Amino acid sequence: MKERDWLRNFVTTCGIVGVLLCGSEGRAELQPGAVLDKATWQGAKDMMPEAILRRFASGQHLSQVITLPPEALQYGSRFRQLTEANTGKYAVNDRGVLIETSTGTWPRYRPGGFPFPVIDPSDPQAAHKIIYNFASRGGPVDDIEVLLNIFWVSEKSLNRYVDFVGRLLPYESRWSGPIPNPDETSGKSLGYGVNPYDVVGVASLGWRYLDPDKWESRWAYIPVIRRVRRLAAANTSDGFLGSHWSPSDAGLFAGTVQYFTWKLIGSREALVPYTLPTPKYWEKSERGLVLPANENAAIMPWPGKNKKFTESGQQWSGAAWWPVNLHVAKRPVWILEITAKDPYFAYGRQILWVDKDLYRAYYKEVYDRSGEYWKTFLLSGGIALSRDNVFSTPQTDYGVAIDEHHAEANVVLPLREGNDIRVNVGLDPQLFTYQGLTRFGK
Repeated sequence: MKERDWLRNFVTTCGIVGVLLCGSEGRAELQPGAVLDKATWQGAKDMMPEAILRRFASGQHLSQVITLPPEALQYGSRFRQLTEANTGKYAVNDRGVLIETSTGTWPRYRPGGFPFPVIDPSDPQAAHKIIYNFASRGGPVDDIEVLLNIFWVSEKSLNRYVDFVGRLLPYESRWSGPIPNPDETSGKSLGYGVNPYDVVGVASLGWRYLDPDKWESRWAYIPVIRRVRRLAAANTSDGFLGSHWSPSDAGLFAGTVQYFTWKLIGSREALVPYTLPTPKYWEKSERGLVLPANENAAIMPWPGKNKKFTESGQQWSGAAWWPVNLHVAKRPVWILEITAKDPYFAYGRQILWVDKDLYRAYYKEVYDRSGEYWKTFLLSGGIALSRDNVFSTPQTDYGVAIDEHHAEANVVLPLREGNDIRVNVGLDPQLFTYQGLTRFGK
C-alpha cells in the first residue's frame, strides 16, 4: 500500500509540470510481481508503444510483470545447430535480397535456422538481416494445420467472429528435408471459412516464389459466382474478411522483404506481452505433432466458459479485447521502420518491435499514407518445444489489432478450445492448387 501511495503522489507531482515530460529517468522500476495498471503505468514509459501504454494509464489494460524461465528463451537444439552452421553462408545484396555467399544468387533451399547468427547494429544492412532472421524463425517445419479465428470486439463486449481452416506447406525450409518443388515456391498457403455459414465456401490460396523478381500469386473462390478468381498480388494490405488484420500482418509482418525499405531506428529494453505457460510442448500423435488447445493461455472477459472475472475473483474492468491473464516481461528489442515501395500499399510507415534473441515480433505501429497514426498490433505467446527439446516453433496464443479511428478491435486466439494445432502431418501438395479451390466452396 505504501508503494501505491508513493506512486500516486509521484503521478500527481508529474501532472503539475506535465506528465508527458517526465522521462524514463523519473519512473519507478517495475519489478517482477508488480501489476502494470493506471497507478503504475509511468514505470513502463518508453518500454512499449504509446498507444498501448495510454490504455494502461486509462485502465483499459492490466497486466502483471513476470520473469521468463530460461527454457522459454531459446529454440530447439536442431534450430540452434542450423543457426551456427549458417555463419558466413548468407548475405544481403544491394536490392535487399537474401543471397548465398558461395553463389551470389538467391538460395533454392535453406535447411533452416537464422541466416545471420550475429547482428552488428552498425552494419548498414542490419535492418535487412534482422528481418530475414525474423522471417526464418518458424522453420524447419514440414507443414502446418490449424483452425484460425477472428473476433470483432468493442471496448465492452464480443460482437461477432469467424472461423476458418488454415494450412501451410513450406518448401524452403523443411524438417524432413526438401521435396519436389516444380513451381519454385518458398511456400503455399490455403484458407477456407467454416463458421458461421456466411463465410462457408470462401476460400483463398497463396503461392510465394523463391525468385525475388516474381510477385506472389493469389487466388480466391467466390461463392456468389462459383468461380475461382485470380487476385492482385498488391492487395495484401487490405483487411481480411473486413477485419483490421490484413494478409501482410500475419506474425506482424508477412510481406516480401525486398518490396519494402528497411531502417534500424533503435534498440531498447521493452515490456512485452507473454502468455503462460511458456514454453508449451508439442506432443506426438497419429498425425505428426499436436499442440493441444489451451483456452487458459489467454482468458478473454466474454460470456461462456471465459468469465468476466480475474483470477482473484474481482469483476474485470478493462477492455473486452484484453485477456484477464496477459502478462508482460522485460526483453531486449530491435526497433525497425518499414516503408512500402508499392504506392498502392495501404500502409505508410510501420514500426516493428522485434526480440533481439528470439526474433519474434511483439508490437507493430502503423501509419497511413498521410502520416496519421492508424493501427496498433500486438502478439503474445512464446516458444513451443518437443519433449526432447529438439523440435521447436514460435507460438502465438493471442493477438489484437486495434484501429485507432474506431472503438473496436480484432482478436485472434490460435489456441481457443477445440483449436489443436498440428505440424508435420504430411499434407498433400495437391491441396494447394487453384484448380482444387472449388472443393472448399458451396
